[in-house]
Amino acid sequence: MNLNPIIEYIDNLTEGHGHENFEELIIKRNHFGKLPLELGQFIPCLNGKPLEKPECFEKYILSHKLHMHPSWYTQCEEYETALSKVLFEGWKVVEGTDTIQNGNIFIRFMKDNTTDCTGYDPKITRFYVTSKTIIEDIAHLNLILTKEGKKKLI
Repeated sequence: MNLNPIIEYIDNLTEGHGHENFEELIIKRNHFGKLPLELGQFIPCLNGKPLEKPECFEKYILSHKLHMHPSWYTQCEEYETALSKVLFEGWKVVEGTDTIQNGNIFIRFMKDNTTDCTGYDPKITRFYVTSKTIIEDIAHLNLILTKEGKKKLI
């Protein structure tokens, strides 16, 4: 399921057959669209800082938690919690920057007083995020929602 602008979302709901909980779905989507955009919605983060996937995470997921060193367990638990807050699929950090990338879409998280938005390329979609940016502002990018993202809309 992809995130579409709210107008397209409503059009999709009304096409074909109606939904019994139409109003509830519209209210959920509207609320979702008004959420402030945060880095942790794209990649696992702790206190706004990206987390690396622990080497032992697969072992942790496969329930070998009893055989793990306590510090590894804590790292995996933090990563799993952060992962559960990710709403959009397929993003990675552009190393050494405050930018994330998914294919040819780049999103840069900026401080509110930053004005540097240089580097135009017509083949690349760039989006600059400040503290006032909300999810609806990027809905036109047609981003793929994670399982957690879908739960917020259904």
